[in-house]
Amino acid sequence: VEFHDYFEWAAAQVGDQVSYGHEVVGVAPVLHDGAVEYLDVTVRSAEGLAVHRARNLVIGTGLRPRLPEGVERGERVWHNSDLLKKVDGLEGTSPARFVVVGAGQSAAENVAYLHRRFPEAEICAVFTRYGYSPADDSAFANRIFDPEAVDDYFAAPEDVKRRLMDYHGNTNYSVVDIDLIDDLYRQVYQEKVLGTERLRFLNVSRLTGVEETPDKVSATVKSLVTGEETLLDADVVVFATGYSPVDPLGLLGGVGDHCLRDGEGRVSVERDYRIATGPELRCGIYLQGGTEHTHGITSALLSNTAIRVGEILDSLIDRSVKAAPDAARPVAGG
Repeated sequence: VEFHDYFEWAAAQVGDQVSYGHEVVGVAPVLHDGAVEYLDVTVRSAEGLAVHRARNLVIGTGLRPRLPEGVERGERVWHNSDLLKKVDGLEGTSPARFVVVGAGQSAAENVAYLHRRFPEAEICAVFTRYGYSPADDSAFANRIFDPEAVDDYFAAPEDVKRRLMDYHGNTNYSVVDIDLIDDLYRQVYQEKVLGTERLRFLNVSRLTGVEETPDKVSATVKSLVTGEETLLDADVVVFATGYSPVDPLGLLGGVGDHCLRDGEGRVSVERDYRIATGPELRCGIYLQGGTEHTHGITSALLSNTAIRVGEILDSLIDRSVKAAPDAARPVAGG
């Protein structure tokens, strides 16, 4: 709630400079003496197409909901990002069963929410683990979220970067707050004692098939221990299976050819979040998100958003000052 209020306040400070409801559909280079001097950004809105010329571009493409291979969203097959938008449509229908797939924070929250909102329904949680794993929020591990940790991660050799992610991925990924774990465990234990088991956990299991019909969805769950398959007829299956990063260069078209990649095919990014490019591209292209391989977990966290933006702004100003002596070139909007 605090972050929501903060972001609303921050957005209001620049409300006259932001165009909401606009979609960027293309980026084209503007050449001068054989070099890419500016970028033309084509934007679609209700009024049609418009082109904005910029010296610098900051890209925040976000994440794309991820579903298991072969699974497609439908009226009764949801990604957890759909839940709050679609759940109101179930009011008055008396759903009998939900299946929630996944073992992270979103999955556990979905289970708790559906169990609370539909007091007559059975909620089946399916995951390959034995149980939910708690998030590491201990004081020392939490220092990886300090802004200074970005410097440490960026400067570290690749093998150290991998080890840091292996060591501390459980501060942020595929883990659940311990209070929520305890609440769910108490609930399932109480139901077992009372003989009304609405909350079911199918652990060390995998959902291997889902088939949707107009009035139900059938989920096949396979035990990884015995190989036994269980067929669950449900009103809705919710996949809390995370998100995939979007390739930031996909938006750039031919401009992306000037951007450099590392030995593993990932975008090369400087400490100031600027994409490394060939000398023929004089524009600055910066990333908000998509930099975990270079800047670590820390850089994308809400608590560091303002710091990251400040660092990008400082870089833009610094590059502008350095370019000032070359004043013969016209100045475009940035």
